[in-house]
Amino acid sequence: MLNQKEILSTIEMIDQQHLDIRTITMGISLLSCCDPDPKRACEKVYEKICRCAERLVKTGQDIEDEFGIPIVNKRISVTPIAEICAAVTADDLTPIAVAMDRAGKEVGVDFVGGFSALVHKGATRADHKLMDSIPTALAATDRVCASVNVGSTRAGINMDAVAQMGRGIKETAALTAAANGQSDIVMAGLTINEERKETLDFTDTYATGIQVVIVKEGSDVTMDNLGEKMIGCQKGTTGYQYASDTPENGGYGEDHVIGYDNGAIAVEALKGGQIDCVIIDNEPAKAYVAANEGLTLLEGTWVTEDYAIGIKKGNTQLLDAVNGALKELIADGTVKGIVDKYIPAQ
Repeated sequence: MLNQKEILSTIEMIDQQHLDIRTITMGISLLSCCDPDPKRACEKVYEKICRCAERLVKTGQDIEDEFGIPIVNKRISVTPIAEICAAVTADDLTPIAVAMDRAGKEVGVDFVGGFSALVHKGATRADHKLMDSIPTALAATDRVCASVNVGSTRAGINMDAVAQMGRGIKETAALTAAANGQSDIVMAGLTINEERKETLDFTDTYATGIQVVIVKEGSDVTMDNLGEKMIGCQKGTTGYQYASDTPENGGYGEDHVIGYDNGAIAVEALKGGQIDCVIIDNEPAKAYVAANEGLTLLEGTWVTEDYAIGIKKGNTQLLDAVNGALKELIADGTVKGIVDKYIPAQ
């Protein structure tokens, strides 16, 4: 039985020392939600979270009422999304995060954790897709939490994942700052895509990124038979992402692509006969060809990407002002000078 002293002591802890239960968490397995179709996978994720967590918030409130101790957060934690999305054909996993966010709002929880990947022992294509999706996923949601486990005492640290996440954190900071009203402009070498258009408005294009293919002189490699060859790319780049994707999505499959730490190593592998070609940005490609006898560029462009400045959604006055300034800077050659100076071979 509780005595008067214990009751008063508990009241003092709650009232003066701010005793609380920081969070209650419901764990939900989403393994049954695996589906190659992204839309069906989203529907399954939303339905299962809503079904399993329907009474979570009410239960938390009942506990608060019974014991008189406030519960600060009600949270859901799900199976790492990279695991259930191994079969998903889409490159961008942001819609899965949006489905998680909708479900979290429907059941009334504060956070939904699990937009995650475990890459301490290496990363699969699904892991890479999840890491690449984190910036747009967090910019498009309110309650979703993301995490990537890049190391452990036994396995060590996956430094490739650390580098990829470092780039992702910078992009996340830029995108979420604009989406949350903490900044008005994002100038981080952004390429325009449909996912980013959901959270940002974009200026007119100020530069075009061109990716090309380096081969040995006399090689039988063509733009049409790349899917039959071994391709080298720098890891973490859009070239690597596009090329290693499935043939259904316009790629060549992971079996035909080798990732390297940088373009120079990929070029050395090409010279040594380990791969048949290198896909890389146009300016570094020209520098590598000029510096290495026996290499040449395939005629034509492998892919093009448009660069623009991101503007806080709905700020048309600022968008018009920046577009006006860009027009002047492009006309007088300032933008070309900046682009030429800051795209060195590396």
